[in-house]
Amino acid sequence: MAKKNGKAKGKNGEEKKPRTEWVYGVTPGLVESLSIHIDAVTGAYSIPELDPSSMYNQVSHERDSGKDKIITQFPLGTGEFYLDNMWQQLTSSFDYLMAVDTNYYSSPEFREKNRGYAIGVCSSFIIRERLADLNGVSFEVKQHKTYLIATTQNESLFEPAGWHLALSALNPAVLKGSRLGVIVDHGLGDLPLMNKREMSYFKDFILPEYAQFIYASADKSESVINKIFQHCDKAGKAILDHFKASGFALPATQKVIDIDGLIVSELL
Repeated sequence: MAKKNGKAKGKNGEEKKPRTEWVYGVTPGLVESLSIHIDAVTGAYSIPELDPSSMYNQVSHERDSGKDKIITQFPLGTGEFYLDNMWQQLTSSFDYLMAVDTNYYSSPEFREKNRGYAIGVCSSFIIRERLADLNGVSFEVKQHKTYLIATTQNESLFEPAGWHLALSALNPAVLKGSRLGVIVDHGLGDLPLMNKREMSYFKDFILPEYAQFIYASADKSESVINKIFQHCDKAGKAILDHFKASGFALPATQKVIDIDGLIVSELL
């Protein structure tokens, strides 16, 4: 099921491509028909024949190549869904939101000057209030954790290592029974399997039961998901720029963690 939005102007005044919001789902078996129900009070849609655990929301637009550019994608976790009301859908699917992003730098010149190390800065921010208690317009995104990550190995583990660090710094007892949406911009094709706990997200670690990954394109800012992620991305880039200019050095006063070849130091 989909709803298409008309064209609008982008940040540089160019015409934006029309966005389409999709809701996907599969039935447990073969069916002869689908029925769409609409709650007259809440405006929520439902299709009883679909498996709620298979349903997810996706906003996209068509690229010039004809392929879809995915802007956001996340599991619904419920059989009810909303179209053209992102905040209502988020409050229906999640209790809290957190964004995690790791910007990294690994040029040969930098590695040569810094004993072979590539570096990354993992920045994470969180909305600590329950989404249902907020209005979607005015809310505070607070800093969660910031880490410096360094490795002499391949930089492919920077992003998943950042996820693991941010998730490990949460209090599972507080989040037990809650639904945390973790906004990321990496691994789109694997996120559904990670959300189903059929694939590890880092090393042998499986996503905690209270968490689900949300994909957000880092170069878009039209939805609350993208805006929260960009806040996180901007903060991490500012710190990374400092290390790119000054070089890599572990803070002497901070606890240093060694995770299978990744050297980690908490910055903030």
